[in-house]
Amino acid sequence: MKIKSISDWKLLKKKGCILCLIITCIYNCELNKDGELSCIGNRSASLPNHEFMTGYLEEYYYDRLTASVSNDPNDDDYDYNFTIEGRVPEGLKVVIENRSVILEGHPSKAGKFGFVIYLDIEPHFPDTNICINYNANKEYNLLIETN
Repeated sequence: MKIKSISDWKLLKKKGCILCLIITCIYNCELNKDGELSCIGNRSASLPNHEFMTGYLEEYYYDRLTASVSNDPNDDDYDYNFTIEGRVPEGLKVVIENRSVILEGHPSKAGKFGFVIYLDIEPHFPDTNICINYNANKEYNLLIETN
């Protein structure tokens, strides 16, 4: 049965629709205006809006961005898996450290470099919550200038 109104929802509850109550409580869902269940306060993998610092040719460079899980205070209860596609300046290495992506080294080529960071998360303690977006991606730029 598609729930078309709040009164339909109340009727199901009156009739003892235990399953409806379980779905609402355990799966962190609510009834939307179309009578369908939708997630509230859903958790999701999140990459920050981050402007990488400008680097200089042959000078030591270090910058870090840290990912998180939105709407979950226990960000460290997930494994973070990163993939980077695009151009990272020659001479810089990418270091993955827990929730962070670090770029460090001595850039050997000047220019503007663009890349995409992909993030996939996996909870240490899987639960039954269906309201989790397990991946995210974001485009970043890095400028390396001559001295």
